[in-house]
Amino acid sequence: MSEEIYSPEMKAYFESLQREIDRAYAIARKARAQGKDPSFDVEVPQATDMAGRVESLVGPPGVAERIRELVKEYGKEIAALKVVDEIIEGKFGDLGSKEKYAEQAVRTALAILTEGIVSAPLEGIADVKIKRNEWADGSEYLALYYAGPIRSSGGTAQALSVLVGDYVRRKLGLDRFKPSDEHIERMVEEVDLYHRAVTRLQYHPEADEVRLAMRNIPIEITGEETDKVEVSHRNVPGVETNHLRGGAILVLAEGVLQKAKKLVKYIDKMGIEGWDWIKEFVEAKEKGKSSEENKDESKAEDTGTESVAEKKENVEKGFYYELYEKFRANIAPNKKYTKEIIGGRPLFAEPSTNGGFRLRYGRSRVSGFATWSVNPATMLILDEFIAIGTQMKTERPGKGCIVTPATTVEGPIVRLKNGSVVRVDDYETALKVRNEVDEILYVGDALVNFGDFVENNQTLLPANYVEEWWVQELVQAIKDLYEVELQPFAENDREAVEEAAEYLEVDPDFLWNLLKDPLRVKPDVETAIHLSTVLDIPFHPYYTLYWNTLQPEEVEELQKALLGAQIEWAEFRKNRFAKKVVLENDKNIKRYLELLGLPHRLERVEKKRKVIVVEYPWSAALLTPLGNLEWEFKAKPFYTVIDIINENNRIKLRDRGISWIGARMGRPEKAKERKMKPPVQVLFPIGLAGGQSRDIKKAAEEGKTARVEIAFFKCPKCGHVGPEHLCPVCGTRKELLWHCPKCGADYPESDAKDFNYRCPKCDVELKPYAEREIKPADLLRQAMDNVKVYGIDRLKGVKGMTSGYKMAEPLEKGLLRVKNDVYVFKDGTIRFDATDAPITHFKPKEIGTSVEKLRELGYTHDFEGKPLERDDQILELKVQDVILPYEAGRYLLKVARFIDDLLEKFYGLPRFYNAEKMEDLVGHLVIGLAPHTSAGIIGRIIGFSDVLVGYAHPYYHAAKRRNCFPGDTRILVQINGLPQRITLRELYDLFEDERYENMAYVRKKPKADVKVYSFDPESGKVVLTDIEDVIKAPSTDHLIRFELELGRSFETTVDHPVLVYENGKFVEKRAFEVREGDRILVPNLKLPEKNIDYLDLLKEFSREEFAHLHDRIMVRGIAEWLRSVEADVKEDYLRRDSIPLSVLLRVLTEKEISIEEVPSCWLGFKRDKVRIKRFVPLKPLLRVVGYYLAEGYARESKSVYQLSFSMAEKEVREDLKRALREAFGDGFGIYERGGKVTVGSRILYLLFTEVLKAGKNAYSKRVPSLVFTLPREAVAEMLKAYFEGDGSALKSVPRVVAYSVNKALLEDIETLLLAKFGIRGYYTFDNNANRGNARGRLYHVERGTEAPVSKVYALNIAGEHYHRFFNSIGFVSERKNSIYELHAEKSPAQDRYSSQNGWLVKVRRIEYITPKDDFVFSLNAKKYHNVIINESIVTHQCDGDEDAVMLLLDALLNFSKYYLPEKRGGKMDAPLVVTTRLDPREVDSEVHNMDVVRYYPLEFYKATYELKSPKEVKVIERVEDRLGKPEMYEGIKFTHDTDDIGLGPKMSLYKQLGDMEEKVARQLALAERIRAVDEHHVAETIINSHLVPDLRGNLRSFTRQEFRCVKCNTKYRRPPLTGKCPKCGGKIVLTVSKGAIEKYLPTAKMLVTKYRVKDYTRQRICITEKDIKTLFENVFPEKQRTLMGFSADICEKMVKERTGHSNGKNGYLDEFNGKNGKASKKSGSLASKLSGKGKEPSKKKESAKPKRSEKVKNLTSFEAAAKNEQARGTAGNAKKAESEKPKRKKRKGISLDEFFGS
Repeated sequence: MSEEIYSPEMKAYFESLQREIDRAYAIARKARAQGKDPSFDVEVPQATDMAGRVESLVGPPGVAERIRELVKEYGKEIAALKVVDEIIEGKFGDLGSKEKYAEQAVRTALAILTEGIVSAPLEGIADVKIKRNEWADGSEYLALYYAGPIRSSGGTAQALSVLVGDYVRRKLGLDRFKPSDEHIERMVEEVDLYHRAVTRLQYHPEADEVRLAMRNIPIEITGEETDKVEVSHRNVPGVETNHLRGGAILVLAEGVLQKAKKLVKYIDKMGIEGWDWIKEFVEAKEKGKSSEENKDESKAEDTGTESVAEKKENVEKGFYYELYEKFRANIAPNKKYTKEIIGGRPLFAEPSTNGGFRLRYGRSRVSGFATWSVNPATMLILDEFIAIGTQMKTERPGKGCIVTPATTVEGPIVRLKNGSVVRVDDYETALKVRNEVDEILYVGDALVNFGDFVENNQTLLPANYVEEWWVQELVQAIKDLYEVELQPFAENDREAVEEAAEYLEVDPDFLWNLLKDPLRVKPDVETAIHLSTVLDIPFHPYYTLYWNTLQPEEVEELQKALLGAQIEWAEFRKNRFAKKVVLENDKNIKRYLELLGLPHRLERVEKKRKVIVVEYPWSAALLTPLGNLEWEFKAKPFYTVIDIINENNRIKLRDRGISWIGARMGRPEKAKERKMKPPVQVLFPIGLAGGQSRDIKKAAEEGKTARVEIAFFKCPKCGHVGPEHLCPVCGTRKELLWHCPKCGADYPESDAKDFNYRCPKCDVELKPYAEREIKPADLLRQAMDNVKVYGIDRLKGVKGMTSGYKMAEPLEKGLLRVKNDVYVFKDGTIRFDATDAPITHFKPKEIGTSVEKLRELGYTHDFEGKPLERDDQILELKVQDVILPYEAGRYLLKVARFIDDLLEKFYGLPRFYNAEKMEDLVGHLVIGLAPHTSAGIIGRIIGFSDVLVGYAHPYYHAAKRRNCFPGDTRILVQINGLPQRITLRELYDLFEDERYENMAYVRKKPKADVKVYSFDPESGKVVLTDIEDVIKAPSTDHLIRFELELGRSFETTVDHPVLVYENGKFVEKRAFEVREGDRILVPNLKLPEKNIDYLDLLKEFSREEFAHLHDRIMVRGIAEWLRSVEADVKEDYLRRDSIPLSVLLRVLTEKEISIEEVPSCWLGFKRDKVRIKRFVPLKPLLRVVGYYLAEGYARESKSVYQLSFSMAEKEVREDLKRALREAFGDGFGIYERGGKVTVGSRILYLLFTEVLKAGKNAYSKRVPSLVFTLPREAVAEMLKAYFEGDGSALKSVPRVVAYSVNKALLEDIETLLLAKFGIRGYYTFDNNANRGNARGRLYHVERGTEAPVSKVYALNIAGEHYHRFFNSIGFVSERKNSIYELHAEKSPAQDRYSSQNGWLVKVRRIEYITPKDDFVFSLNAKKYHNVIINESIVTHQCDGDEDAVMLLLDALLNFSKYYLPEKRGGKMDAPLVVTTRLDPREVDSEVHNMDVVRYYPLEFYKATYELKSPKEVKVIERVEDRLGKPEMYEGIKFTHDTDDIGLGPKMSLYKQLGDMEEKVARQLALAERIRAVDEHHVAETIINSHLVPDLRGNLRSFTRQEFRCVKCNTKYRRPPLTGKCPKCGGKIVLTVSKGAIEKYLPTAKMLVTKYRVKDYTRQRICITEKDIKTLFENVFPEKQRTLMGFSADICEKMVKERTGHSNGKNGYLDEFNGKNGKASKKSGSLASKLSGKGKEPSKKKESAKPKRSEKVKNLTSFEAAAKNEQARGTAGNAKKAESEKPKRKKRKGISLDEFFGS
């Protein structure tokens, strides 16, 4: 990095880090060179310097060394131009065309000028082209195409890119760009339109300025379309889009024109000619600016006072009344975070509710972004549910945050059990009163960073009056009144302070301390009164009560009570104030004082009555605003209490309680060591020999032999073979043995390489491993002797290696881990996980590090510039220093001892850490690694804190990025048994329980049964796997788009892992490492198939989603059947034979009849004669669906619902009409006119749009999910019809093409349907498919309108797939089928893409693009860690591990890529590269919005009263303003201090409580105490959002569970018939127990009995309990049935159905009764059902079962609900078994839900 970027102190810091890094690498290289590890060298490379970054970023190869030489000789600017010269001269190779030279030169030069920052040279410039001035003289010129992300590079880099482009133009001998008036005016319009319609430009140039620049800039500034905003200057020659070009606009406005002054310096420095116009522009601008300022000042003097007068005359409402009105009208409470409340995690405040968290603007020293700082007393009073690091879901500004302490914000105000009201502003007070709290009146302050409002673009809420605002008004008043300049939050000049103190008649020391620390130093109440009186400033906020919480009428009542009170008065500086107030204990008055937040107590007098006592200073705080009762308080319309006070009282008030924010608890804090599941101590395979615990020692003691897949090595010297890398006999480095899986031959590495890794005998690909026998006893004994470690209890290995090479870790490392009690992760490293918490400043005493040690580490001065001498001074944290939790310190101390043992005993090197205690690790380096990344970042330990979070600089946390896909990426999933292709955004919405962690939103709880399809590289098959969680993260500034062969493509973040096929295997690469020509898999997709004959429309429309239509859907043709079952139905319905579906469903429920027993019928709509038959045969239905997807559309109006099909050929129309009749019957009309077939039926409309979800028009149509699992024969029916409509067979070449504007539809057909037949296709598209439509063009010309431009996609089927298509599918019409005869005899071209696992297609083009959305998405697939996206492309997902730290030397010694799981995507969370130096410009942009000021100025507080957008407020400096300057690293300030960063609860109560019932009880007890929370709402939400979904989900899991072997842990979908594990003979057990299902039931029942919840919620619990009991009840006795008994039951059932009488042979009943033949008398038993005993037939109508209406009325409590359920069960069980009603045969049709088993 260039020296100008940081100060000398920061340079020394980075150099010290690099020295330690180099030292660690040197030791690691020496150890690795011994050959005991998979690789001779360290496998964690360092990130390079600027020159290296430029070469790896943009190239060309070999340029890095030359850049270093040129920068050293000429400096950065001249070096960039020199590199341009050498590139164009061909010194770095022949690049071919001029365009390639130009592009390479521009990108490389710009990368040098911007220090190798990614955003400018890479994705900021989309393309570089050489074009012609066709509208002028036809000469060639250079055009730079800019993309949206150029914004992130900053205005200077934007401007420099234009300068570099001009230099390149000259070197290539190109003419200048000669814009026409059209070009110029187009840009003028775009700049203005972008500013108005998209986003406000930082600099909005005038039209003439744009014209000036466009005429003079020698290259064309253009770009790709970034915003769908159309311009009026359309179809300009050479401009490819008619939409806004955001990148070009930014470069011109915020680059060239805004940074013109800075650009002039570069022009002079770099000696570039032809830019004199920009110098003249800068001079003119400077002159114009000064004259404008003079005009503005004179205007302000003339008009200022008049406007104020006018404003006063027009006031009709109170100021605060109007503000509240405006506030409520513009900012509504956000209830989203309360829609889900997890059991045991409390709601702390309802949305925007008075008494919740009081908004306080500012940033503490333990705050950065997405962080709230609260008083530790608040944490304690909220029952310790909030601890340091606890995550919360918040109402605003963002969705979530973590909590840190700040002692300089207000704590809670509480009422104690004795009636006293106390302000709890310190931790000591909180400890005293915590057990006496009766009500939490006010929760306390939430300190929220202004940058969070900027980041989330949330309107600023009106600021509450606080000390930091008051002190600025004090300083301003002193300046205005006495002309004395003072500064708040600073050590002021002593003389100035004394002068002001003399004027104010206060103590100078007091004033000095007050100005320096106004948050801790407060005036006494009499001084506050005096200052307000003298300076005419509002009353001090500490003594201001929550007056506007009360209504004016209530304050009237309060004043009257005060008039009769006993008041003790005092005087100060001629100002009277109350010293004590004694009031009668009236219930209303007491409540008013509580709501004011006024501290007081109850005191008993005369041993009887109690009085309210208000002591000093609160007595004065109460009476001073009321004028010491000298004026009468009268309520006034449209005035708040404070408005009335300010109108009458001498001392004014500001409102301290306008803005409140709600929040609830999210995840608790976390800090613990990372362990694999189960924990592992060495990555060595032991198979089944070590038992379920995988204990290598146990296997060795028992003398077992293990047979495992493992890599073996052979000594080239003595021939020893084994898993060791170094020969134990002679010490020679062994060679890897490559194994032939066919003939079993082994070949050393050198021979295998000569054979190109194929067996010379059988031409089979060799594998680097084989299934071999190992003897654990011999290997373990040898390892113990090597490191002299004996007497261990156990040594846990792994069952098998999942890596590609299956190389085992040396057992010696495992022994040393056991000795030091540490565990290994999948990559060989040892890690500790912790919740991220930001910190920018600390005190030495807070982290347990001595002042002397900190001086050694470079901390020589505190944040105010004073020399470091004491342990309570505040120091600014350096950007790569970390403060770890004690738990991490203790664990890393063990790791350090392990590393020292490893160096000494295994490698024979000196010990490195020599750490005896935790503090000895201070100064040592760690690697920080976040989820979804593989680039670690170096950190330095400077201390430890007694908290469960990892404290680090906000930059450090932001440097750990996530990698994901855009939200519109389509992914293949299974939802409730249905395969579907949905977008990642839609998948995210299918999950709930959102939490914010590590800069992303994560959801783990699915709303449905959702699984994802993954590719198993081992089997080569596509398989289903569970989803652990889904992720939504802020998008990076740019994405990479990969265009593959065959028209396939996908987009992802730059660092995302991509699965590519190389050297016969699948490997992972970072997205930026993928090169053109790399091959990516399109796998063979074979989904499970299931056939049905019919679709049952009655079942489909009976589903809950159509409940709103049940009264209007009519079922026809079942009147006789209803009479036969004696249904209670209106005679009118029976007479018309048309019954509402709602009535039928009621009858079925009352009669306990299943829907299958309803006979064949017709469906229609009320007042509509059209009818559709219930059972729709599948074959004609699919034919209609195919035609619909190709040529159909659906339309609706108020009274019309139609399906229309446009078809030119009569043969096809007749086929459609025939299919319609076969499918739906003859109860509807088919209308044909002009080649269009139309069907009018609302049932059919709903069937296609809502049931099948086939879409309504060309852009929304999709293949119904039902079709994906049908067999080939059925699918062929649909495809035949689809290709007849949208497809064609070409006569000229053997190719079938299907056209559509909807690519998703084509993808459905190709990836999921044609794949069933082994048919593949490729995609092409036409950007303007209407260009050849002469009739259409004429139509628009005649009307003076513009013809639309339509993008059409084509799916092409050719080669061998062409023949498969005609042989398996074909067309409907003979005309199209006959075309095949033209090509039938032609030999198809060989499929060059085909492979064993699918198609391998090459990357054709790579480009960097602007993200369309603010967020990107991903998921964690449980098993295979890859997903299938878009056109069936296999690529990696993201992993979801916690943020982790590891000792640097541990990673360098023990990490190896050879250990990383191959099929599990383990590389996602591994330190593949480590960043040694943090660049704030390259970290996540969220932190750029963090403010860096000491206090927020008065202008900010005024802006909040105007409800301004945060982006309009420019008075607060943020990180963004410092980027590119030395100040971006240091000099950061904070607004609020805290006494101790570790003060507060260390562990959330949630983690300390036991079962869910106890957690929920404490949660609700807290809710009852908080005034701002409705505990009944909390109980209701817990039940509906947590308990019931979990109960029902667990119930579903039980019915779908797997079975597990207790010995080897193998899982089976179905239990083996033997009852034992086929692999090891172990016992088979269930994986889901009854206890797991009903564990939340007692909690749910407790909530519905104790709290007011809706009847519906009570009923849900009741029904759920019944379902659980039904599942586990023993309906049948445990006696085993005989075949004879079972047969007798079947015979009896047949006899009853035919004759209505029993044959007297009650099969199972006879067995049950035994010899005596007596039936059980128990009500509801199976015996009574089968015997027909119970109720008499004549009494059937008088059933005791209550009607539906009675059930609801009587359900007044949970107990009543339970009794009703029991009563209904008894009546139902006693029902007569014999039935005289005729039964109809069931049809085969089933519903979609039943079909997929949901």
